[in-house]
Amino acid sequence: MSLRILYQDLSLVVVDKPAGFHVHPPEDMRHKIPNGINCLHLLSRQINTYLYPVHRLDRATSGVLVFALKPEVATALSKLFSERTIEKTYFTVVRGWVEPGASTINYPLKEFNNSGEAVFRESVTHYEAIAWVELPTPVGKYSTARYSLVRVSPETGRMHQIRRHF
Repeated sequence: MSLRILYQDLSLVVVDKPAGFHVHPPEDMRHKIPNGINCLHLLSRQINTYLYPVHRLDRATSGVLVFALKPEVATALSKLFSERTIEKTYFTVVRGWVEPGASTINYPLKEFNNSGEAVFRESVTHYEAIAWVELPTPVGKYSTARYSLVRVSPETGRMHQIRRHF
C-alpha cells in the first residue's frame, strides 16, 4: 500500500492519512500494530528515507499528516503545534442537531499524569455547524436519525478532544 503524497520538498512530506491507520507504532510495546496500517512505516518504505512524525491524528481520523525529513525541522514544526501557532481544522459528523452559528466548548478533560493520577486539563474547541440531515432510520426511541456536519478548530490538543467534547 502507498500513501497519497500531497506535498514534498527537502524538509518535509505531507500525506493524506486514511481512517483506520496509525501515525506511528504505539509507545507501549504491548500494543503492537501491523506495519500495513502504520503510516510512518509505510511512508518511510515508500520514499526510502527516515522520517520524523511532527503531529498525530487519531487512528479513526482521516486527514493531512506532516512528517519531517530532518530532526531539526521536526523540532521546529512540533514547537509550532505545541505553541498553537498552527491552526487545525477538522470536519466531523456528529449525531443530533448542532445549533447554527459559531460557538466554543471550553470544558476541561480528564487525563492521567505519569504517576497515574487523574488531572483535569484545559480543553477548548471552537466549532460551527454547517449542514444537517435527517434520515428515516429509527435510532433507539427516535423514529429518525439526525446528524450535523461541523467545522471544528481545536485550540488545545487533548487526546480524543473533539469526540469527547461532542
